Amino acid sequence: MFPSFSPQYFAIILFLTLLSGLQNTLMAQQPGHWDETCISYIPNTISPNGDGINDSFQVQTACELSLLQISIYDDQGQVIFETYSPTTHWDGTINGQQLPEGYYNWVVSYQDPRTDEMVRYQGEVALLN
Repeated sequence: MFPSFSPQYFAIILFLTLLSGLQNTLMAQQPGHWDETCISYIPNTISPNGDGINDSFQVQTACELSLLQISIYDDQGQVIFETYSPTTHWDGTINGQQLPEGYYNWVVSYQDPRTDEMVRYQGEVALLN
């Protein structure tokens, strides 16, 4: 069953099934209109196999952001990747070692340059090896 969203919000609902059989549903609501956000894309799956397709987790922005933080966590809540640059990406490793296939939590926070308000998104990214 889908949650109900008010007319002032739009819904983002993603359904994901990995080849390994893992399934996940991500639901979020965002106030306002899609074109009002400074984040234009956050991947939900990466496969760092060197084929040039979905090889890394990189947040794409639609605004110039002076304050941005991207953090990725393991299933124990430990930070395994953190950056303050929208051009820096996570390749599915920690200290040069490939991490196991699975879901990793992410948090993206930034200061909206139009309103000076802090905005925070969170979700999961599936890592496929």
